Amino acid sequence: MWSPPMANSFKWNVDGSSLGKPGPSGIGGVLQNHNEILFGIFSLSVGILDSNVAELRTIVKAIELSASNCLLHRKNIIIEFGCH
Repeated sequence: MWSPPMANSFKWNVDGSSLGKPGPSGIGGVLQNHNEILFGIFSLSVGILDSNVAELRTIVKAIELSASNCLLHRKNIIIEFGCH
């Protein structure tokens, strides 16, 4: 069950997976605030990877997108993985 971040915070819910170890892999994430307003989303194919590497790529992508958005500077940002 999704829980919102604290007020004035944002939360990325991210996940990565691969079909095989290694195999074709993808990553994705959704960024919301404490009012459940959607601020961003990404979904990408990342090539042939191990599932652990794909999951790490989701963290990197969420950080890159957050850093490139000046509205998110000096904000609390949480990155949360989905449950498997």
